[in-house]
Amino acid sequence: SSGINAEWPLRPGMYIDRLRNGNDLIDEDTFRGIFATYPHSQTSTEGQLLDQVVGTMILLVCVCALTDPKNMPPSPGLLPLIVGLVVTSVGVSFGANCGYAINPARDLSPRIWTAIIGYNDVFTASSYYFWVPIVGPMIGGCLGTLLYYLLIEKFYEDAPGPQAKAKDIVSDKDVEVNVSAGVDDDTNV
Repeated sequence: SSGINAEWPLRPGMYIDRLRNGNDLIDEDTFRGIFATYPHSQTSTEGQLLDQVVGTMILLVCVCALTDPKNMPPSPGLLPLIVGLVVTSVGVSFGANCGYAINPARDLSPRIWTAIIGYNDVFTASSYYFWVPIVGPMIGGCLGTLLYYLLIEKFYEDAPGPQAKAKDIVSDKDVEVNVSAGVDDDTNV
C-alpha cells in the first residue's frame, strides 16, 4: 500500500451482492469500513492512538531486522512473504480496536475516496478519528526504527555482516601480500 491504493475504487464490486440486497451504501456504519479503518465504539482516542503507534512500531522493528544486511536477512525471494506474514500478524494482534491501518496511505486515500463518492462524516466519525491512523503510524514508524537502532544496530561492531562479500572483507593490501608471497622469483610468470 504505497502512495495511492489502486484496489480501493474496485472494492464496491467485491461487495455488489450487499449493495443489491440492502441499503448498505447509505448505512455508513456497516459499509464505509470496507474503504478505511474505523475504531471499535468502546475505545478511547488515547487507546486508538496507542494501538496505531505500537502496531506500527512492531512492524518497523521487524522490517528493520529483516532488511538489515548485518542481521543475516532472508533471501530476497522470501522477504516479501515474510514481511506479509509480519503485517498479517500485526493485523491479527492489533486489528480489533481500530482495524490496522499501520500506514497513513492505507487509510487516508480510501477515506478521501469515500468523501468523494458521497459518504458523510468520513472525517468527523468517531470523534474525528481520521487523524489517528495518519499520525499514529508516523510516530510508531519513527519509534520502531529508533528502537531497532538503540537496541540492535548501535551495538554492531565494525566487522562486516554475514552477507558481506569477500572483496569487502579482504583489503587490496592483503591480496597484494598474498599474491606476492606465493610467487617464486626465478619463475617467469
